[in-house]
Amino acid sequence: MKPHSEVKFPLGPELVREWRIEPTARGNNAFFHVHFSLDGVVTGTSRREELGG
Repeated sequence: MKPHSEVKFPLGPELVREWRIEPTARGNNAFFHVHFSLDGVVTGTSRREELGG
């Protein structure tokens, strides 16, 4: 599945890919993130939810 967005953070340094996921509450927007080192190794995951999206 293609990510919703991809952002490179040079000070990190890391690349973060973001996918939309099902929110925990109706009306919100939720996103799942995979964090990569610049050589492509997964360094972590995170999620965020925007209230009232």
